[in-house]
Amino acid sequence: MQMKNILNKHKILVITSGILLSSLISFSLINSSLFNENNVKEETESKVDSIAEVNQNKEKQVVEDRISIEINEDNENKNEKSLSALADNEELSDDNIEKTTSSKNNKENSSTTSETITGNKYTVKKGDTLFLISQRANTSVNKLKTVNNLYTNTIREGQVLYLSSNANAPTTEIPNRGSQRDEDIYWLSRIINSEAQGESYEGKVAVGNVIINRVNSPKFPNTIKGVVFDKQNGYTQFSPVIDGTIYNNPDAYSIKAAKDVLNGSRPVGDALYFLNPRKSTNFWIVENREHIKTIGLHDFYY
Repeated sequence: MQMKNILNKHKILVITSGILLSSLISFSLINSSLFNENNVKEETESKVDSIAEVNQNKEKQVVEDRISIEINEDNENKNEKSLSALADNEELSDDNIEKTTSSKNNKENSSTTSETITGNKYTVKKGDTLFLISQRANTSVNKLKTVNNLYTNTIREGQVLYLSSNANAPTTEIPNRGSQRDEDIYWLSRIINSEAQGESYEGKVAVGNVIINRVNSPKFPNTIKGVVFDKQNGYTQFSPVIDGTIYNNPDAYSIKAAKDVLNGSRPVGDALYFLNPRKSTNFWIVENREHIKTIGLHDFYY
């Protein structure tokens, strides 16, 4: 009986110890679980915080990038405006230069066309007309035409005009046909007048020079009249013979030029041909003869 009580007593102790041990184990497990949960929670919170921080950094970087882009775009716009303003300034500068140049040219032209002409002769310049020259020389167009034996209002750059009758201007003297010299002057002055109308005095003498060279060449007739009316291979040599202007009375300068040529003036040497390249259709001369000189609108060839 006593043994039974002892066993029961120890049984109670064992049971109690088991309960305590079980409780301790459960408590340990609970604590471990709670610890693990806390760790997991902390790790999770740490990861969440880390992700949030990353996202925050990304958002910050996006904002910074956007601000940088906006700043760059703003700078580009400013640069474009600066370049545009610079281009506008350059265009304005070019325009001002052009306007200044144009104004300067206009002033120079205005000065040239408004200057009073003094003296007894005047060399025609680009843009001149008989009317403008008469206004500046305080004379009339008809008087200029009379003094210079002009039959039209056509004048050319480089042409010398006499403004009044004086010793330097040749007098009108229609050559008479009589002696051989008179005959030569008669036809030579007419071919000069019709071929070199409006040319400079040198240009007139040069045409006469060619006629005399042909007279002296075995390839052509041996008289001035013969050369003027000559036909080479059936073709009339000078167009004034065809259109009839050869019979017009020569002006005083053509008569003077004819006399100078007969007296030995030779501005184009041994030239045998001349043509106006702007009007001529005879390219044989250009292709087969040697060019010597150009005077006014005429080219002269050997």
